[in-house]
Amino acid sequence: MRKSNMKNLSLILILFFVLVSAQVKSQNTASDSSKTTEWAEQLTGGVGVGFDYGGIGVNMGLFTGPFGVFVGLGENGIGMGFNAGAKFKLTERMFTPFLIGMYGYNTTIAIAGYGQSVFNGITLGAGVDVALGKSKKAYFSLAVLRPFRTSKVDEYIDRAKSQGVQFDNSLSPFTISIGFKVVLHR
Repeated sequence: MRKSNMKNLSLILILFFVLVSAQVKSQNTASDSSKTTEWAEQLTGGVGVGFDYGGIGVNMGLFTGPFGVFVGLGENGIGMGFNAGAKFKLTERMFTPFLIGMYGYNTTIAIAGYGQSVFNGITLGAGVDVALGKSKKAYFSLAVLRPFRTSKVDEYIDRAKSQGVQFDNSLSPFTISIGFKVVLHR
């Protein structure tokens, strides 16, 4: 990774750990009498890898009931990646299946000696949040995502091929997302 990319990733991780530290402190001072319902409003934060994290980065979400909106900011291999979208939880249990949709970066192409480009588009997917413990304040999030790439991606690849660039791999029609998240406020 380039030095500027490492600096961006470091800043993102520092921001996440500051938010987690603040949450741990607030949990220590909160009273146990504040019980919440299953579909409480939640502010979540996490780190991970995938489009919903902007590449390798952070994800912040705000949920009101089973529906939530999120933003992801991270390092996508070429520069800063950004995505914003919505997540719908189908249940609220230890294993919580969800549907997800977002808009933002969903393709990066870097060709040595030719150039690099980032393309934006819609990405849809499904996954599961796996809670750690009964409090459900921390969880792993796993998803399979389907990026819908625009014709600009094909045009870029065709233009590179016409100039003698050979591709050993094709773009995958599916990607995965893996992350660790905490409930910052409930």
